[in-house]
Amino acid sequence: MKLLIEVFILAGLVCALVRPKWLVYFLIFSLLEPSRTFSLGNYTVLGTVNIKFCEITLVFLGLGALLNRCRPVWSCVKLSEIIFAVFAVVSLVRGVVVFDFGEAAFNQFRTFAAMAMTLIIPLLYRTRDEVQPVLRFFGAVVCVMGAIEFLDILHLNPLTDLMNSPYRTMSMMGGTPGGMLAMPFLYIVSTWRFHERGRMTALLVMIWCFVLSVMSASRGVWMGLLGGIAGLLWFLPLRRKIATVLTVLALVLLAVVFSRGYYVERYDVNLLSRIKYMVDPNEGNAQWRLYAWQQMVQDIREHPWVGWPFGSDSSFYVSGDRYQEVAPHNEYLKIARYTGIFGLCAFLAFLTSVFVTGVRFIQRTRGMRECNEMIGLLLCFLFHIITSFVTQEFTTLDISAIVWAIPGIVLVYDLADRERRRAPVSGARAPQPVLA
Repeated sequence: MKLLIEVFILAGLVCALVRPKWLVYFLIFSLLEPSRTFSLGNYTVLGTVNIKFCEITLVFLGLGALLNRCRPVWSCVKLSEIIFAVFAVVSLVRGVVVFDFGEAAFNQFRTFAAMAMTLIIPLLYRTRDEVQPVLRFFGAVVCVMGAIEFLDILHLNPLTDLMNSPYRTMSMMGGTPGGMLAMPFLYIVSTWRFHERGRMTALLVMIWCFVLSVMSASRGVWMGLLGGIAGLLWFLPLRRKIATVLTVLALVLLAVVFSRGYYVERYDVNLLSRIKYMVDPNEGNAQWRLYAWQQMVQDIREHPWVGWPFGSDSSFYVSGDRYQEVAPHNEYLKIARYTGIFGLCAFLAFLTSVFVTGVRFIQRTRGMRECNEMIGLLLCFLFHIITSFVTQEFTTLDISAIVWAIPGIVLVYDLADRERRRAPVSGARAPQPVLA
């Protein structure tokens, strides 16, 4: 088995050298396929260090992006991202050198590695046309894998035996990975007016992804959906706002009709009852989250500027039959704890810069297809920003590489547009920017 794994690793290295874009497709498939064997499986190095397969893929992608880059590295990096990386590295060094936390510090630091996708994507892809096949592939994989996971919940899945794996920690139909289901919905709604061909297929995908994301029974996903829809209404003109509201209301009605008879085993309630618990602070998961956040804030107060080093134990736990330390399920508190207030500010500045870049692109391309595609991308990223208040979207190995690919794609659109406008046009009038 180890020999087979090493053969695949060698094949990945060859792809990184000659066809690095193939690895992007493999990464998407490996992160979304239900067994998680190709992403969360372990490969042991140095005798004791277990490296996840998705991390190996990220390393190869980074190598391939640097060797096959289509633009300078400096043009793909934002200053705020560099500053945040410096704070994270300082926290790692403190954990390893000063406090001797060793491998524990490295394990907490490595969850941020997927941020490299913000650099890898604009290094590999030059234009919007090159990115579009990746987006279509992602949508297709989400639909197929979501259907498989849904059938598994209904105990109708013929692939259940193949899905049973020690690496499968969570289904897309519940928890953090459920965020993947909402992204095709938000993107298709944003670009609906430009679907001249395949409009019926796009409609079915949009409805299917919306229904599945609602039936994931994740309150974080529901919050992200509400925020994404609100953002969509902000960008659209009045006539399309009305049409969008009616469409969403119809989809909500459809989801509620099905929710009455849909039993959620994970929470031992039907979906309609789960929706009623959405704003109940005394309900199980909500209660321990609030307790965890209070403890996290206390930790931040003790070391507000430099934070606690990676590897340090958190001071909160879930009360019950046994002591159990848990993640805070709030990315912003987590980042503030380990990198300090300044590290959090740099991180928030980077998130803000993504939207500033996207909004400026929208203002330059009003009325064009690329404008609505950018709206869809920003809404998908907004979805994860909102969801990260109650769960882990930026630092979970399950999906974080896909989440961080979104700012990379936003940058591809912006850089390609700027490069096109700067390029001399021979024999024709150069395209003029469209005023907002």
